[in-house]
Amino acid sequence: TSKPFAINLWVWMDDEGAWTSDETAFRDSLAALAEHLKELGVPTPGYTPYVPLSFDAQARAVLDAKAPVFSFIFGVPPAELLQECQLRRIVTIGTATTVDEAVALQRAGVDAIVASGFEAGGHRGSFLRRAEDSLVGTMSLVPQVVDAVDVPVIAAGGIADARGVVAALALGAEGVQIGTAFLAAEESGA
Repeated sequence: TSKPFAINLWVWMDDEGAWTSDETAFRDSLAALAEHLKELGVPTPGYTPYVPLSFDAQARAVLDAKAPVFSFIFGVPPAELLQECQLRRIVTIGTATTVDEAVALQRAGVDAIVASGFEAGGHRGSFLRRAEDSLVGTMSLVPQVVDAVDVPVIAAGGIADARGVVAALALGAEGVQIGTAFLAAEESGA
């Protein structure tokens, strides 16, 4: 496309639970949903063994696609990849759930940082500590990150209307990332 787009990847791709899970555990986890699936006329999903994704292959696809923006979560990509993005003028945006993570991302040379508070939907992108030890609210995290780094900060987590946008900007964010509020949009496919 000639339109602006970004590609977002998970830097840390491994999931210990996925490695240890098996077909029996999969069936056991579905047992609680069986009645609801039947009521809706939805077939029971089949088991597929875990196959880890290759971050390196995905990163190569980002470069090959000439993505204008490469955003990432769950860590800091290898320095060589960030340098290649810089050479190709690909804007890099890392996600931090704590001030320490934001500082690590800035040291790695990212162009911007998403300060993702615990209100963010989906998953916790923590990478220096366990997610349970990285639960800072968006409106507390944003000014702390703004004070700790010199790159633009994008607020994320629990922002769903103009009031949240205004609050995040007042706290020093230069942009806002909104996700869950768009689940009802026709384009989301949800």
